[in-house]
Amino acid sequence: MAWSGYVYVYSPLTAYMIARTCYCSSNCASCSGTHSSGFSALGFCCPVDVGGGGTPSGTNVKFYASAEIGSIETQRQTGFCLANPPAPYEDAVIVYLYRYANAECFIGKLFYGHLSNRVSNGIYNRTQYQGMTIGKTLACCQDCYGGVHTHMGRDTVGATQAYSCCANLTQGSSWIYRWYWQDGPCPAIPLPGNGKK
Repeated sequence: MAWSGYVYVYSPLTAYMIARTCYCSSNCASCSGTHSSGFSALGFCCPVDVGGGGTPSGTNVKFYASAEIGSIETQRQTGFCLANPPAPYEDAVIVYLYRYANAECFIGKLFYGHLSNRVSNGIYNRTQYQGMTIGKTLACCQDCYGGVHTHMGRDTVGATQAYSCCANLTQGSSWIYRWYWQDGPCPAIPLPGNGKK
């Protein structure tokens, strides 16, 4: 039966929303400055930082998504955020979302930045990817932001949950990004990864 509706990607950590398109103040009362998407040249926008609140370095950053996402493709990427010092603060993982198993029918893409111990490039079906570790958080500090966190961004097709500064996020249940999908012919969208379109 054909399905239509939203697919969601959930918070990779139990932590706080410490930045959106601006940076949250330490008392969470204001949000100022311009928060870089990190990979705008690759078609990403709408950044958020998830962390803070005593999140230790080396915490597993995990991938959780709606059951309607049948598979994902991961691609290691560097040069993110142009941090100083660079590696591993410039290291990220791009995740391509697909409706069906084995990377069939592209839905959208997002990324996770400031990661060590990144997942290998590959295609992962739902039974493999749910709760999969994408990488680990890094110790503070670098140019992008002070504090242990992962920086996320998405493509321009999706939508972002409008959390307030310092909102509590629960790993695997607080949604960060969503995309609308309607079953039908698979969109022919060229991707840099290995997935089938």
